[in-house]
Amino acid sequence: MVLLFLLHLELFDISNNLFQGNFPINLLDSANLEIMDLSRNNFEGKIPTGIGNLKKLTLLRLNENSFDGSIPFEIFNADGIKELTLQNNRLTGSIPIEIANLKDVKQILVSHNSLKGNIPAGIGNLESLEYLHLHRNLLQGSAPNLKKSETMILDKFGYITDCGHPRYFLPGKLECEGCTMCCNSEKKCQLVNPPTLSQRNLFSIATLIPIGCLLLFIFSVKRENNPLFKLFIDDRDPLTIFNDDSVYCFIFSNNWIAIIIYGVTVIIQMLIFTLYLIASEFVDDSDYIYSYQCLGNSIECVQERTDRPFGPMLFVLITFLFLGRDFAISTMQIRKSVYLLDKQLLLSGFILFFITSYAFLVSFRYNTALLESSTDMITNTMILLFVNELDEKMLNVLVALAPEWTGNILNLISENVKKKTPLQVTFALPTRYNPHTDKLSNNTKNVASKMLHSIVNEVDNTNAPNNHVNTPNYEEFNQNENKTIMKSNDWHDYETDYPESNDDHSDSSSNFQHFDQISTDDFEFKDQKRVDSVDKKNVDVDQAAEKEKNSSLNEIERIDFENE
Repeated sequence: MVLLFLLHLELFDISNNLFQGNFPINLLDSANLEIMDLSRNNFEGKIPTGIGNLKKLTLLRLNENSFDGSIPFEIFNADGIKELTLQNNRLTGSIPIEIANLKDVKQILVSHNSLKGNIPAGIGNLESLEYLHLHRNLLQGSAPNLKKSETMILDKFGYITDCGHPRYFLPGKLECEGCTMCCNSEKKCQLVNPPTLSQRNLFSIATLIPIGCLLLFIFSVKRENNPLFKLFIDDRDPLTIFNDDSVYCFIFSNNWIAIIIYGVTVIIQMLIFTLYLIASEFVDDSDYIYSYQCLGNSIECVQERTDRPFGPMLFVLITFLFLGRDFAISTMQIRKSVYLLDKQLLLSGFILFFITSYAFLVSFRYNTALLESSTDMITNTMILLFVNELDEKMLNVLVALAPEWTGNILNLISENVKKKTPLQVTFALPTRYNPHTDKLSNNTKNVASKMLHSIVNEVDNTNAPNNHVNTPNYEEFNQNENKTIMKSNDWHDYETDYPESNDDHSDSSSNFQHFDQISTDDFEFKDQKRVDSVDKKNVDVDQAAEKEKNSSLNEIERIDFENE
């Protein structure tokens, strides 16, 4: 009766019990048996070779028992097996090469044993394989690349071996290029391709962001009258957009020693950040934290990280406080370089923006690699951001070692940056004036002449580098029909920026910039060389006024009336 029952038995499942003893040998008489599940019991002894005679067997679960000895190669004669789970036993020996006979197998789980030797290359030909777990054994050599099914490609726990570091329990190194997860001898595992920025993508982002800012500012110059681009209009003094508390301002000096110190500081910072970047790579001897545990009682691994949602929020807040000023200054330097066509400002802004972006991205990547808790994220971030202040510490060292030389360099830098400040002159002109066909009225000529004459005399009487010259009182010119220039509805203010010219650049027309309506309360003149060209003692007042008037009219003809 029992024999008749066994002959017709198709499913035998006694899993999750406390059965003990040897394998129930009578099951081998069940020729029609398709499913055999003895998992999670206390069976011991050898795995019988007769299992290979069960030709209809599709599922064999012997996991989480105490079976010992080697895996009998005969069981792979039952080539219809689709699921083979032998993990968490005491199996020894090597994996039989006959395992490649299981053409339709989807799961091979033999982890948490003491198997040794090489992994059979034939496993790589199993096209239906979805899960292959070989970790927590003593295997070595090269693991085969699998013909991954769609499930294995999508599942990060599909292919697991002991390819991690350290591996002091292994007799030799195990290499696995196709694995989805590697485990080490500390019983920890990690994804082979963790979701983080690669080195190439990190460099690309840090480079493309300042380039994008440059292109945006160039585009906004041509559309400065568009309300959408008003935000990008430049209105900052160059003296306010460089760090005088950092050696990064040395790029504006003409001293080669200062420029070398600037370059060395940049290189040192980049090297330190690159060391942290390499340490965050998932390679041997890196600082990468293995944060998963792949136990023998589950097909999935468990992540041990205890980070909380406020951890990334604190990271963003801290980095913003430390790096926000450098981001703002570098952006304004790039913007100012577009309006002044200044290569020095452009180079300074680009390098500062790149280093600041690089610091932020390396901090993010390093935290991704080493994060185990929110406090770890804050600690790692503070350490990396301290490196970002190396340029300021370098200036402090220079001040302590060579205070006089450093002070002279900073003064030179201040003077050089002052020269980049544009000269602003405002002329009141008719909105419909055409310099080729129209003529100025006598009243306009007289006012322009007296204005320029007054400005010249005011500039002559001051030696300050940044002169603030008040415009003459327009009420005294209220003649002819009791109208003043600034009260007339037919007048419009135009502003022309004249960057201070050097001896090598005498063509002032090439320095014309954009026009904005400004207040006529004062005129700022920073080009003392032009004023010195006027012979203040010998030139008659009327002749000087006429000369300045004619010069201004010539300049007016070069202006492109965009508002016309």
